[in-house]
Amino acid sequence: MLTKGGSTQGSGGGLGIYVHIPFCVKKCAYCDFLSFGGRKHGEHSAYAAALLREIRIKADVYAGRYTVDSVFFGGGTPSCIDAGLLARIMEGLKASFRFAPSCEATIEANPGTVDARKLEAYLRAGINRLSMGVQSTSARTLALLGRIHGRQAFLEAYGLARAAGFKNINFDLMFAVPGQSEGEWAECLEEAISLRPEHISFYSLQIEEGTEIYDRCHAGELAPADEAVDRRMYHRALAILEKNAYFRYEISNACRKGFECRHNLKYWSMQDYLGLGLGAHSFLEGVRIGGIEDLAAYLVAAQEGDYECERHANTESDNISEAMFLGLRRAAGLSGEEFRAATGKGLYETFGAQLEKLAAAGLLEADRPLGAGTGSGDDAGGGSTQPQGRGDARPQGSTQPQGRGDARPQGSTQPQGRDGCAAKGAGRDGAGAGDGDGLRVWLTPKGIDISNTVFLEFM
Repeated sequence: MLTKGGSTQGSGGGLGIYVHIPFCVKKCAYCDFLSFGGRKHGEHSAYAAALLREIRIKADVYAGRYTVDSVFFGGGTPSCIDAGLLARIMEGLKASFRFAPSCEATIEANPGTVDARKLEAYLRAGINRLSMGVQSTSARTLALLGRIHGRQAFLEAYGLARAAGFKNINFDLMFAVPGQSEGEWAECLEEAISLRPEHISFYSLQIEEGTEIYDRCHAGELAPADEAVDRRMYHRALAILEKNAYFRYEISNACRKGFECRHNLKYWSMQDYLGLGLGAHSFLEGVRIGGIEDLAAYLVAAQEGDYECERHANTESDNISEAMFLGLRRAAGLSGEEFRAATGKGLYETFGAQLEKLAAAGLLEADRPLGAGTGSGDDAGGGSTQPQGRGDARPQGSTQPQGRGDARPQGSTQPQGRDGCAAKGAGRDGAGAGDGDGLRVWLTPKGIDISNTVFLEFM
């Protein structure tokens, strides 16, 4: 449950831990994340030792306040370092923090960097969820993206993961890549679905300055995908996923029922998470903390403050905006109870005019008519009319800002809550008692297509 300010207030509530491993075999052509290619084992070992030191220091501050219910190893490519180092890091976490028995622990893996020995070692260490950076099954697209693996390596790695015993696997897939046809994208997605992974993340390629693909587009060698093509690819993906019983529960994430990524749900629901490692970000008790990005400085850090480059205590305005734009990323949308739990305010009382405007434009839907009478108490508590047939999943589990793959921690906007406490109060503009606590709103497909514009309404 969220409490005001998006914090569990150190009440022994659930904590997500993000661990950044900034190493990879080589930088991909589209990657602008904090990572380094071609580093040697000695550097990996030195980093792991520094990470273990940070774990002990941060545990002295936070371990007594929480139970860890999700861990996410991201990067970089965590699977490119020795599995023994990752096992030591997991051991350090377990020795320093209290873990929930059902803790979900994810590792991002490039299919070209895993073998049976590594995969078995991950499971022994308690890593029980594998996120595979597939991106594409097309040789041309993989080469353009600068990936080190091919289609066959992906299929072999997936087979090894299943044989090792992984029962929760995600595929990262990418569309709107220069030169990628809509047919190629559909074939890639359908092949991925045929393998029946539990979870699929599907992302439109973002062409970032400072990357090889950006330079090639700027030079005229490559043409970015047209926006209309991008949107057709996205909606085609939604149709294919729904047809195959994968339910979209967030703008770019779908799963078989019961396999939502618990760690990522924390970001979208303003739950507490602790970032460890170079450049990692945290959200703890209403405070966003940015980690240092200088590797040399990180390796010699020896006290809590050494790891921080920025700290921001969320204001009331921050909480109000973040609750809206993060909650609306979820297919289930945002309820009045969740909004009040995160902000202490009524949803319709705060944003009634914006909600009515967006609904009139076909960008947002609600489980009841908006306008006079909206929020008239709790009578709608069990009456949502949100159509489940359009591939929406209501996240049942608990839930770093920025995401590549399942999650990517390098921004301060990563961001659950369902069981907020209903409160009665005076409505606004005839909205009635309850301030919309029983109300639930979500984005339409049209709203998703221009979600950034929609979110500006709540800033």
